Amino acid sequence: GTDYKFLLHVPCVGMDRTSAPTDEASRQHELARVAEAQLLARASPDAPVVIDNFVELDRGYFNCRGLVDKLYNPNDGSRIVTALNSLLPGRIGNLTGYESDGGRVLQAECDDARFALVTAHNASPSTRQCDRLPDAMADGKCIMIELINGEETDTSLRKVITDRAGADASQSPVLLLLDT
Repeated sequence: GTDYKFLLHVPCVGMDRTSAPTDEASRQHELARVAEAQLLARASPDAPVVIDNFVELDRGYFNCRGLVDKLYNPNDGSRIVTALNSLLPGRIGNLTGYESDGGRVLQAECDDARFALVTAHNASPSTRQCDRLPDAMADGKCIMIELINGEETDTSLRKVITDRAGADASQSPVLLLLDT
């Protein structure tokens, strides 16, 4: 009864003094936050989402990445927002999260589709919690869409997690269209 509404604010991670703005892990973390915010916005369509910074800033000591650069050319974050806006329905439900060795998995569904977003995570290997993915979801066939470049590949969620866990560098978020 307070008439207050909540707002999802996704701040730029480039403002962190401990990470350089060109640090690849920080970049992947920021891309994961943008992709996850898009899913949360679809799960709660009445909540506004603010991704801060929209435009890349250079304020001397603190360079802040944005969805677009200083000349308004799209950065990878902008490509992820565009891809998810075109691939996802306006409203999703049953949002479930899992942590695995290959990254964070957010699974959701709508009336006629199930999908999973796989992003990098920042937890160190010693502190990661490895929830078991449901076998039916993990072993089923799916189409993986690279959100930055739009490439599509036939695969399974278990293969994607295994490949990402074995990779030396963190990888950009991908969307998996799961068989229903």
